[in-house]
Amino acid sequence: MVAEILLSAERVLAYNVEFEYSFLEVNGLQPERLNWAEDPMEVFANRHNEGRWAKLKVAAQHYGYTFKAHDALEDVRATLHVYRKVQEEGK
Repeated sequence: MVAEILLSAERVLAYNVEFEYSFLEVNGLQPERLNWAEDPMEVFANRHNEGRWAKLKVAAQHYGYTFKAHDALEDVRATLHVYRKVQEEGK
């Protein structure tokens, strides 16, 4: 069921795509078949953190967003917020 949802998605968004990719791969979900969105963690790191990885909480706070980290729904909302902000900056 998860594979069907991910494969039918226009884009798959994750903060730290590399981690999610490996997690999906270990669980047999063929992440190479997914249409990944640009990784907001990488973009944030390159623009605001001298290329160093930053926690989602750090990136979200940079853009004025606070949330309860390590809560699935909260993490998704924060990831979307950071993604939108880095996309806006890129325009």
